Amino acid sequence: MKLCAIISEFNPFTNGHAHIISEAKQKTGCKILSLMSGNFVQRGQMAILDKYKRAQIAIAQGADFVFELPLHYAISPAEKFAEGTVKCLYALGVSYIAFGTSLEDNSVLEKIAKIKANEPQSIKNNIKSFMKQGLPYTKAIKNAYLIELKQEQSLVDLVFSCPNNILALEYLTAIVKHGYNITPIYVKRTDGGYNSAFVTKCKINNNKINFASASYIRSLIENNNLKVVKKLVPQPCYEHLKTIDKASIITANAKLDAVIINKLRTFTVQDLYNFFDFDKALASAIYQNVQKLCSLEAISTSASNKTYRQSRIKRLLFLSYFGITKELYKSLDANLLPINALAVKADCKQDLSKLIKLCKSPILVSSKDYQVLSGINKQSADLVLSGSLLYNVCNTRESSQDLCKFI
Repeated sequence: MKLCAIISEFNPFTNGHAHIISEAKQKTGCKILSLMSGNFVQRGQMAILDKYKRAQIAIAQGADFVFELPLHYAISPAEKFAEGTVKCLYALGVSYIAFGTSLEDNSVLEKIAKIKANEPQSIKNNIKSFMKQGLPYTKAIKNAYLIELKQEQSLVDLVFSCPNNILALEYLTAIVKHGYNITPIYVKRTDGGYNSAFVTKCKINNNKINFASASYIRSLIENNNLKVVKKLVPQPCYEHLKTIDKASIITANAKLDAVIINKLRTFTVQDLYNFFDFDKALASAIYQNVQKLCSLEAISTSASNKTYRQSRIKRLLFLSYFGITKELYKSLDANLLPINALAVKADCKQDLSKLIKLCKSPILVSSKDYQVLSGINKQSADLVLSGSLLYNVCNTRESSQDLCKFI
């Protein structure tokens, strides 16, 4: 059984996501495996719908399996997020990975990935130099590769100017770096990109479809503009989204602020420095802001600057809340960790059994699978369960077990 993977957050599931699944099936003829972030996503936020609803929507829109990306990878910077996801796909024995890019010619992505996988010291030195000048990492790396690939500056500029292209580059880099036998499948982005704030209308297979980024759709939901949202997501997704309103989002985020800040105020500057991705300057800045401010948004805004982006600060607040130290992250990263099965198409039960036997990592389907875990595997699974507990508390839900749903 060959599988084509789609790495996703589905926050929420859009017409663009449905298009990628359709294209991946058409181009590979494989069953579709979605590796999805759980209840917390890379921007340092709660997902707008819980992971089981998002997994159910993905199955309804053509995915055959939906597995959960381990929590520490889901709230990691792009490089670690991509490396962690590709590592999971390797453990699952995936043959293809499909993702969207805005490029007409993706060969430049592969060229840069080969360089980045074994990055020469000259590029590393240039990146450090640009960062010392006050540039954020994304701009520093872009400038360094503009110098390295002088003959292809326009293409390099396109790659590093679009978050989706950057993430695609990180997937490719991880594949090359580790020598994984996973073939990329490129799908042309049909919306304006990761942070675009507009609707694109396209004709696909004689059907007129409206596309927009997930971030734009979230902003519409937060402003109760469901009339527009209905045109931008599949019907199963809309049925869940229409139950959300601005007031419920504000209430959930207020609870999240209270729970996380309460814990963060117990940490010293040294405690914060010990958590993954912190440096001394960030530890000091976050400590000072945590003591006086009462929302994650205010803390991340106040502590951010040209070097430290707000999205990174938000991730750090979650990493510290979940107790993910530099040492723990290193241990987690050194292993092929348990992968939580969220949802599986009902007629793929036998295929799931085959996957469980062949997978290089434990696949968690029932409570029995959790009970036999130990060591670093149990620590990873406990982090995922902690994410579910926090999400349920903030959204006024009963405690629940993480169990696979067959749809």
